[in-house]
Amino acid sequence: MLNTHSSNFKIVGYLIPAGKIPYYFGLLRRFYIFVG
Repeated sequence: MLNTHSSNFKIVGYLIPAGKIPYYFGLLRRFYIFVG
């Protein structure tokens, strides 16, 4: 269980490079506005 959890974090780390974090924050904000 712990192994899959840590590997999931590694996958997320590969999918979201540090430079793209602001972009993903923008997507989240848009999503929350859409939902709310």
